Amino acid sequence: MPYVSGSANSFADLLTALRNACTTNGWTLSGTVLHKGTCYVDVLRETAPFNLAPADSHLSVRAGNGIDGSNNLTDPAPRRAWLGLLRAVAPDNTFPDWSWPVTYHIHVLTDPDEVWLWVNYNTDFWQWLAFGQSPAGGNAGTGNWHAASICERGPSSGSNTTRINQCRVGADGVADRGGGNEAQFCPQPFFLFHTSASTYSHPNYAIHGALDDSTGAPIWSSGDRHFADGGVGGGYSPHTVNASRALVPLYSRSPNQWNSEAPLLPVQVIQTRLSNKVSLIGEFRHSRLTRNKFITPGQVVPLGADEWKVYPVYRRNAAVTGDVGSGTLGAGADHSGTFAIAIRYDGA
Repeated sequence: MPYVSGSANSFADLLTALRNACTTNGWTLSGTVLHKGTCYVDVLRETAPFNLAPADSHLSVRAGNGIDGSNNLTDPAPRRAWLGLLRAVAPDNTFPDWSWPVTYHIHVLTDPDEVWLWVNYNTDFWQWLAFGQSPAGGNAGTGNWHAASICERGPSSGSNTTRINQCRVGADGVADRGGGNEAQFCPQPFFLFHTSASTYSHPNYAIHGALDDSTGAPIWSSGDRHFADGGVGGGYSPHTVNASRALVPLYSRSPNQWNSEAPLLPVQVIQTRLSNKVSLIGEFRHSRLTRNKFITPGQVVPLGADEWKVYPVYRRNAAVTGDVGSGTLGAGADHSGTFAIAIRYDGA
């Protein structure tokens, strides 16, 4: 399971490092699309990013299910996810640059395929971009997925989902829609519970294999719309998926008060269905969600015969859990509390 680290002086360098790591380890690059087997993902440097951001200030990722004769992604996910500069809080509305060079960490994992790019910048800040093919048993889709730190902004110019000082998680530990639990910037993978129809953040992830409640056909997860109470799925989009709701009770009890250890929690992607039922449509094998209250960024944690490298999802703050109550990450938090991701690691 190859692991590559190094330094980069630009987003172009980061993209080159990611492509090289993938193509050296079984992936093929066709145009801007990386593909392996039936997994396809478009990763590129954005020359004209969203919402007036400077040129070449982001990498974006979008999974699909094929390529055409011109190497364009076919059957793509509804929206991209991003890694890059964050917009400052209004009325400034600038995009402060990183202090280059930055350090990157790339994991290229197999069986099933998962690729993770981690970037450490400005001393203690982190962002990430990931993709792969991780269906759960019985998923009728491809299981192709992508995720990254930054979600695409909502359609309203008054609500930008990439503002710095806005790492916000709801009172129950997950990123929720508008109201008291709005997620301005939530860099957790598969953590949005549902979203508003207009002004709030779209998910920073997508997976193929969500089920169309009308036809039963496998489709891309969406999460673009919030239905009124009493609507489909008990008020939530039928295509919204998340890995957070089932983990909230475990997250809230981690790290263990007896021995201060934090379990590595599996990423299981669940879709809300009609009649308050759920379906398991994705299951990752090489990544886990955890707490890093007592784990330093980049620390390697042994678990049986395996080792896991732990990264903060944005910026570690061991004093704030991101839990229910006083530990909740509020609107002004320029950190991600103790939310972290562990990646399977063998140092090679």
